[in-house]
Amino acid sequence: MNKRIKKKFIKALESGNYTKGQGYLWMEDKDEYCCLGVLTDIYIKEKKIRDEDRMMELLDGAVLHEDVRAWAEMDDDNGYIRNHSSLTSINDEFESKASFEPVIRAIKEHF
Repeated sequence: MNKRIKKKFIKALESGNYTKGQGYLWMEDKDEYCCLGVLTDIYIKEKKIRDEDRMMELLDGAVLHEDVRAWAEMDDDNGYIRNHSSLTSINDEFESKASFEPVIRAIKEHF
């Protein structure tokens, strides 16, 4: 992961500005984000994307859009970690439902 983006990603996850969700990048009806949805939101803000259709395209699904993955310089679309885990699986684990803290630790340790 790009070091500059990693810092922004961690800062955003620690900010308290995002309600943690699971299963999808962004749950519009609840305004909840999985960790990779937060990364996608950073991309949208940094690239100043204003077109709603484009925003929805980027936030649709459960894994990173190719454009976001390439921008963040990530090797894959779900944040694969060497021990056969991923940022998405850590995000969706039962014990981490209320907090991004386990995800933040994984980013600091593995990216």
